[in-house]
Amino acid sequence: MGDGMEFKFKDQLSLGVASAATQIEGGDCGHNWNDWYAKGKIKDHSNPARATNHYHLWKQDADLMAEMKIKYYRLGIEW
Repeated sequence: MGDGMEFKFKDQLSLGVASAATQIEGGDCGHNWNDWYAKGKIKDHSNPARATNHYHLWKQDADLMAEMKIKYYRLGIEW
C-alpha cells in the first residue's frame, strides 16, 4: 500500500480482518458497551450507539477491502 510496511508470510498462512457488531452496527443499545457508556466508563467517551454505519455502507466497505486486497473478512452480528 506504499506505506513502507511489508510483511512476508509462508503460503500456508492466511490472514484476514474481522469486525464486531458493536464496532460497526450502531443503534443497538442493549449490550454491555452501552451500560459502560452510560456510567462514563469508556475512556474516550465514544458512544456505542454511533458506530461505522456498516449496515448502510457495506458496499463501500467491501470495495475498500477489495482495494486493500483483503481476501478474508469475518463479520460479527448482534442477534
